[in-house]
Amino acid sequence: MIDLSLPVLAGASLCVFVGAVIRGFTGFGFGIAATPLLVLLFPPAEIVPPILILQVLAGIQIYLRTRGHIDWRLLLPTLIGAIAGIPLGSFILDLLDSDTMRLVIGVTVLLAATLLASGFRFKLRPPGWLCGGLGILAGIGSGAAGIPGPPIIVLFLSSPVSLAIGRASLSAFFLCVATVASASAAWRGLLTLNSVVLGALLMAPLLIGNHVGDTLFAKVDERIFRRISLLLLFAIGLSTILRGLWDSGAAR
Repeated sequence: MIDLSLPVLAGASLCVFVGAVIRGFTGFGFGIAATPLLVLLFPPAEIVPPILILQVLAGIQIYLRTRGHIDWRLLLPTLIGAIAGIPLGSFILDLLDSDTMRLVIGVTVLLAATLLASGFRFKLRPPGWLCGGLGILAGIGSGAAGIPGPPIIVLFLSSPVSLAIGRASLSAFFLCVATVASASAAWRGLLTLNSVVLGALLMAPLLIGNHVGDTLFAKVDERIFRRISLLLLFAIGLSTILRGLWDSGAAR
């Protein structure tokens, strides 16, 4: 049974609020911010289903405000590629263990973040085949290690589209991925009554934090937005590598 005492819920609410502010501001990053903190309060197996529920809710909230900015010509190929790449990622996981896959993905994310930090940008809109290819990489990351985002983050941060369009499209991508993951979790029986209750109790700090992040986005310039997004991308890469090393026992 999940501990739902007032001190634990207060701590969880703060974790979710911080993650939601980041998600509302950048369009991504809720999981990387909230999950490491929430596992200090709850068993990891009990956290994943509520996180999925909250990610869907956060995505819907932002989608309703930004749907007019979504670049579907860039987004649709990435979604199609991601759906195609998930089974491939699961197949690769049968050949390589999950810790090795996390190390490979983590190093790749750091290299991509370094490329973005160097000032790399596409001069023209990326063609559909490239968007689809990056979507496949995202699907592989999702199927092999549960990490779908980095290739798509790189795509929209380096594309010649406005920040509003990039952020809205990123948010829509993660909404779709979270919805599919939630449906899969429900089909596998992972969405228990406890997870639904915990998700419901954390809904208020999620929606408030998401709104705060969305409001902050309107008040910052492009330079600050890109710096924060790059820091999150570096954090994703480093945390993925450290988790791979820790789970494999190399860091002990």
